[in-house]
Amino acid sequence: MIKKLITMIFFSSLMANAHESVFYVDEKEISTLLEQGGYQEVINLLPKVLPSLRSSEWQTSAKASFTELLKQNLASGNFNGNLEQGNVIKTKFPLLLNDVELMEKVLQSGLIVHPSCRSRFDNQCMSIFGYSLAFNTQGPNQAARLFEDNKNQIASEQIELIQFYEIASRTQRDDICTDPKLQNTIIIAASRTEVIYQKAAINIVVKSCSKFKFPILEDNLHRDDKIQNLMCAPMSKSGQLGKISSMVCKERNLI
Repeated sequence: MIKKLITMIFFSSLMANAHESVFYVDEKEISTLLEQGGYQEVINLLPKVLPSLRSSEWQTSAKASFTELLKQNLASGNFNGNLEQGNVIKTKFPLLLNDVELMEKVLQSGLIVHPSCRSRFDNQCMSIFGYSLAFNTQGPNQAARLFEDNKNQIASEQIELIQFYEIASRTQRDDICTDPKLQNTIIIAASRTEVIYQKAAINIVVKSCSKFKFPILEDNLHRDDKIQNLMCAPMSKSGQLGKISSMVCKERNLI
């Protein structure tokens, strides 16, 4: 009897949890909330809608709500609130990361909260730049302007810079792709084991800056197994390997 009771309670709990996870939101109710200015309520409700039930109105409602919330926070000076909203966008509404207008407001707020990030590109600042710059069409140009304004202050061997450089290099500007500090940072990133650094190094060299040679990188490739394993194949495919580098990569059976 006790075993049967425990089983009933267990399945009742499962059914209750399943019922709670299925959340139906009437689009008319969402429209009403928007008309009433209940933007935060809309943002709280929308993630509970099952993915299969999310219409185009779902994303439209999300964008409209975030637009108003970010605008209100900027007007009232609640800049930290906008950074929090940026994290909500990143985790629950990733499609909106491509929205230039929204991400620009997050970036503005981030630079007000952390003004030193206009010339400092460490992990704390990259938490702002990472989604404010990387995911919209104006991001590379904004990053390039920050690069131009602060190139003399940027340290030469900060591994945190690789993400910032990767964004800025998408502009394919000569002064960015040939900058010795960028090349030194690539070498450090390419010799690391973390995938995030390796991918950034590859993207810079063979995508954003594919028309350039990287002699400093090649010099290190000749004697560094990690860099050989990472860069031989992509650089060979993009035609960026010199004769000696090609020989080294062929001897290692990497191309």
